[in-house]
Amino acid sequence: MIFRQEYLICYDIENSKIRTKIFKELEKTGMKAVQKSVFWGYLTRAELTSIRRFIQGLISEEDRTLI
Repeated sequence: MIFRQEYLICYDIENSKIRTKIFKELEKTGMKAVQKSVFWGYLTRAELTSIRRFIQGLISEEDRTLI
């Protein structure tokens, strides 16, 4: 049985290209855009880990994310 938990992911990213990449990746995982930089949905632990690694590999020190 795969256990999914509810998550809210928010971000404030200056670079438009990086912001678009993250937006598309979150949509691809099934997250729903509540606003332009706020996503809501259910994720497995593996999906969450994958998203965290993806985001951390792209953002700079000035950018902010909240999960």
